[in-house]
Amino acid sequence: MKIEDFIKKPFSNDCHEYGCSLLDISPKPEYATGEVVLASTLRRIGFSESGVSEKKVYSNGTNLEKNLRKQKRPNMEEGASYVGFDLWDSIVHEAIKSPKKPQQSESRFLQISPLVPDASLYSSTSRVRGNSWNPGSLVEKIVILGSEDDAAANKNWKEFFNALSVGENDDVWARFLQMEFTAWRSEKNIKWTEPSKLKASQFSNKFLSKESQIPAQQFVSDLLKIIELKDYLTRRQWISMIESILRVGSATHVLWLCRANEKCFDLIYNLLEGGEVKKDFNLNEIFAGGAGFWRYGQLAYNTINDLASGFMRSRLGINLIILHLKEAGCKVSDKCLSDEKSFAQFLKQIESFRGKISFKDFRESFQKALEINKKEIGKSKVVEFVRSVLGQRQTNEHGLESYDQGFYLGKKGDYRSSPWIVSMGPVAVISIAYACTSLKDGPATIDDFCNHLKNYGIVVDVEEVGRSGIGETLRNLGLVLDSPDAEGGMIIINPFNRS
Repeated sequence: MKIEDFIKKPFSNDCHEYGCSLLDISPKPEYATGEVVLASTLRRIGFSESGVSEKKVYSNGTNLEKNLRKQKRPNMEEGASYVGFDLWDSIVHEAIKSPKKPQQSESRFLQISPLVPDASLYSSTSRVRGNSWNPGSLVEKIVILGSEDDAAANKNWKEFFNALSVGENDDVWARFLQMEFTAWRSEKNIKWTEPSKLKASQFSNKFLSKESQIPAQQFVSDLLKIIELKDYLTRRQWISMIESILRVGSATHVLWLCRANEKCFDLIYNLLEGGEVKKDFNLNEIFAGGAGFWRYGQLAYNTINDLASGFMRSRLGINLIILHLKEAGCKVSDKCLSDEKSFAQFLKQIESFRGKISFKDFRESFQKALEINKKEIGKSKVVEFVRSVLGQRQTNEHGLESYDQGFYLGKKGDYRSSPWIVSMGPVAVISIAYACTSLKDGPATIDDFCNHLKNYGIVVDVEEVGRSGIGETLRNLGLVLDSPDAEGGMIIINPFNRS
């Protein structure tokens, strides 16, 4: 790829070296609610072997609507039935209905809560029609990265599949829904099947120390703990907690990679300019979890915008530096951004080729690319993804205004135009409180709870808990043993203590 061509369309084709590294956020995220992430994960983990893709979901929903009107279950013997057609129609359109966005409330398309695997076949994609991105693939990558190694990732992925499956220990409502939905499959070759072995991760996380505690590691730990709750809750309660942890895990993974791109670009930019890399440098300094992204209660949009635009600029800059190196005759390794040894070699290459690359030329081409693509950088779809997946669902549908309780961004006021702030819904608080207490050998304190949130990039000081909305939510849910003289000494109560 020529530098001139790249400058015109820098986000159409990344360099191969960048595309096969962890820095690359793929699949490229765009709009997705929590239910879209959950439904896509169901399709990815259990239906991908049957060839079910995101683009088939709308036509599946259309076929289901047609069969409902015909009162015909296509995947059953003639005359067989489980419930009356009118009752099943009411269940699909009312009992398990999921709210549409305000501008979609009058639109006629199915929107079903993905309570059971087969419910995900008919709705909940990022785009109602056409090709949608696949959030389930993103979740799969996060599980790989957050697991100790590839063997552990496969074990965790299959454990997740088994938990999402509907079995004899599920409540009667879940078993009924799955049984009935199965009878309405329009294609008999569609089967809920255990996933095949995950592909070996392109990016080894072995050099990432446990102390770095990246969001993916916290997500996997929390997911496995919430999976253990399945037999003790109703399907709806449990799946709501699964959805909530998927939301915060996927969004903070993307934000973490945005910041990692910025750190990486700053390092190699300064090196190209003539700076030096300190002798004790290691890749953890780029990928470590570090400080949080935002504080609890703060306005959310500026942080999302800053990280997203920083990612777009850094992604452009890293690719451009690679192209300048290649043009100067440098043989850049495919793994230059993928492991500690290769990255160290990459930095040495930049040092050795500084005399052959005009920093002034690079800076001018970088500024030119930024100017030409200013609009695309300023409207990164990362912003849309993070806001939509973490934000509380907004709807005009009567009776469904409070449908979403697993959010991490809420409105500051009662109006739709009110700004978004970092704020957790009751299900989100319960999910984090349970994971926090379950991962501790002894009692968990507010300090532990705050540290747990920080691993997801949400910062709240212990002394602020009592004065913040999260403290009120914890008390209203009965999740703390109050200590009036020491907030840090407050004990978090396990919401589902099974001892």
